Amino acid sequence: MKLIKSKENPLIKEIKKIIDEKEERRVFLLEGKKLVEEALFSNVEILYILVTERFFKEKNDFIKKIEDYEIIVIDERIERSLSTVETPQGILALAYPGKRRKFTLEGDSIFLFLYKIKDPGNLGTIFRSAEAFGVEGIYLSPDSCSPFNTKVIRASAGSCLRINFFENVEFERVKKEIKEKKGKIYSTSPRGGIPPWEEKWEGITCLVIGSEPEGIPKEIISLSDSVVSIPQIKGESLNVAISTSIILYEIYKSRSLR
Repeated sequence: MKLIKSKENPLIKEIKKIIDEKEERRVFLLEGKKLVEEALFSNVEILYILVTERFFKEKNDFIKKIEDYEIIVIDERIERSLSTVETPQGILALAYPGKRRKFTLEGDSIFLFLYKIKDPGNLGTIFRSAEAFGVEGIYLSPDSCSPFNTKVIRASAGSCLRINFFENVEFERVKKEIKEKKGKIYSTSPRGGIPPWEEKWEGITCLVIGSEPEGIPKEIISLSDSVVSIPQIKGESLNVAISTSIILYEIYKSRSLR
């Protein structure tokens, strides 16, 4: 255990630099007891855990869970200088992702190809729903928001620490990998497609999800096996994260009723 009270401490300066460059360095910043605890059981390598003096004194049971890691005790001024939230919870951690494993393309496995999803709240919610409904892995296209973004981590409730994903993936790679295993690719669209409850959802499935402003390019849609849309009575098209959640639920329901 180290006790640090100065923001000018060399280690604090180095940690601040890592936090500022976290997306470029591929580092997760985890804030709050819940996310740090999630990381203990996820495929990540924890670099540092920082706690305030108050947290260290009051959360003895949790401190015992993390005693095998390097714990740095800091005062609240330092915590505020490092935190990205308005009300810090007394604990934060820096972690590297674990080794990425190849996707297992077999059986009824489900995959997502996220095309230029740039909003961190939407991306985090999609990760959360993907874990809830058994998605095996997520491909992210170039020019997408990074899963290492702190807002994504919070919105995903830690799901992005557990679901396997690959970034900067072009559709050609997705199509090759899915089709080699005789899987099907479904593009999603606000209108004009088949309702998700009318599909059979058999075998390896890959859903292509486009961003709200851009949607999915016609070239990708033309190479898909089918297009899926959620019918609406009125109003604007559904938020991309909500739409993804509904379709994933319909896939889960269809398969659970077989």
